[in-house]
Amino acid sequence: MKKRYLLIVLSFLCVQNTEALDLSTNVLLRYENETDQINLAPRKRLRLIASVGADYKLSDNTMFIGQVRTGLKNKQNVPAITVQQFTDNPSGDKDIYVSRIFTKFTFDKLAVIAGKSP
Repeated sequence: MKKRYLLIVLSFLCVQNTEALDLSTNVLLRYENETDQINLAPRKRLRLIASVGADYKLSDNTMFIGQVRTGLKNKQNVPAITVQQFTDNPSGDKDIYVSRIFTKFTFDKLAVIAGKSP
């Protein structure tokens, strides 16, 4: 799986024309201090919600789009990963997944999309 992420990153770094490349990032870093919960052990942790995407326009008719996100793949209510645990609780989720990666070909009156698109 790590090889796939490395391949995606390297392919975007090899792009020569930066005007055709559009990068987008969203990052939220938060400190959670949950100490007053009933029947739960206190926990303090640093959490990260992030997404990194890139759109590369090869020509007027061809476009490559990819995005990587943090969180659990099929659960939108768990978008964060634990960066640092400050208590003795078990470490949280550290999942990173490819949320979309596809190619879009546009013709006169037809658009063909191939790949993974949510």
